[in-house]
Amino acid sequence: MSDQVILISYGEIALKKGRRHLFERKLLDNLRKTLKGNGCHQFKTLRGRIKIGVSENSNVDTVCAKAARVFGVVGVHPSIQVESTWEAIAGKVAEMIKEHPLLSQNKTFGVQTIRPWKEFPKKSYDVGRDLGTVVLDIAPHWSVDLGNPDVEVIVEIHKENTYISTRKIKG
Repeated sequence: MSDQVILISYGEIALKKGRRHLFERKLLDNLRKTLKGNGCHQFKTLRGRIKIGVSENSNVDTVCAKAARVFGVVGVHPSIQVESTWEAIAGKVAEMIKEHPLLSQNKTFGVQTIRPWKEFPKKSYDVGRDLGTVVLDIAPHWSVDLGNPDVEVIVEIHKENTYISTRKIKG
């Protein structure tokens, strides 16, 4: 299984404990309204994020640009959804780096791991280190820069699925 999705991170509404669901519902409604007719489906909340499924014929760049303009959106991550197994994650990261438009250039990279599913067999640090090795095997001319990388590999591991992105659009 491998699907194109968009992950939305949002701001302080996640801090509003008693009324959080009201703010999330309003943000979901605003995203649905803004993205209507752009091939988006399955709007779902995931522990401080919103996952939006996109159809194969959707223009992901257009969808991301529109989503980034919705009030409350902090970041938009065009992502690939894979199974939450080490093999699926490492394989998809390798594939994404092989296809990355900056692959032939001397760039820096970093791996950011977000692991809401704490039962995943590897700790966040280990995932980041091991995926860094995967990236360096494919792009040995790249160097590691965790502070301000040219290419950031973002891996978010949930129990049901893992989401991998190499782009973040600010909201």
